[in-house]
Amino acid sequence: MTSTTLTAIASTTSLDELCTILNDLGDAIASKQVSGEDAADLIHAYSDAVESAPTFGGDEPDDTMGIWSWDESRLLAGEGWGGLQIIDRDTEE
Repeated sequence: MTSTTLTAIASTTSLDELCTILNDLGDAIASKQVSGEDAADLIHAYSDAVESAPTFGGDEPDDTMGIWSWDESRLLAGEGWGGLQIIDRDTEE
């Protein structure tokens, strides 16, 4: 799953698509943890994915703490794995 997911992330063309892929990966991590399975490989893949997430235009925000990607008008924000949200740049705190 991880190589397929990382390939999908590398070829994504929108912030919405990236958000969906990362949240799906976060859900897979949570599911493995709830069932008692080892999720280390997925956690590592998620970490690599958010650290190297593509951006889709617009200037880099002044403060990127908790911001993983962006486009001209929106930011992909969140902490932990999964539960990422797309927020308008105007609402950035």
